[in-house]
Amino acid sequence: MSNEFNKSIELSEQELDVVAGGASLNELAAFAAEQNSIKSSVAATPFGAFSETDIQELEIASVVQKQIEV
Repeated sequence: MSNEFNKSIELSEQELDVVAGGASLNELAAFAAEQNSIKSSVAATPFGAFSETDIQELEIASVVQKQIEV
């Protein structure tokens, strides 16, 4: 018999539950970002009329889920 079978290892509580068949751990993480922008500029001369528009939208979404079944 090989000595590798007699080596001990240290397991966390979650790992012990999984080995014992008592629990399972599922994890999910998602991230999304979207950016939109509009820029506009109008100029008229001599010495009159200026117009400027700057619109920006930033949307960020994130989801994290952990599920432990015992």
